[in-house]
Amino acid sequence: AGLILASALRECAAVSDLDLKRNAINDNAVGKMVEALGGCNALTRFDLSENNIGNDGAATLAEALGQWPALSHLDLLCNDKIGVYGAHKLLAAVEGCAMAAKLK
Repeated sequence: AGLILASALRECAAVSDLDLKRNAINDNAVGKMVEALGGCNALTRFDLSENNIGNDGAATLAEALGQWPALSHLDLLCNDKIGVYGAHKLLAAVEGCAMAAKLK
């Protein structure tokens, strides 16, 4: 499901609120979504809660946070495969930029 969503997102450059919770999105799909959303400067809210994201997906998201300057809310709750490594990458990325007023 995640890969199909990623290909559809390429056509949605003006998306501001993206709720993709409970879509069985894994680390590989996160990479494809990040690539697809590269030019989406309007993204303010990104909900990826209750998926299958792990450390690699979290690290991919951390590297991509700077490409979404308007992002103020990133929800990764209940992605139990995200461990210390992934959480550290996300925290460092959030501290390093002016976004994510709310990170779950």
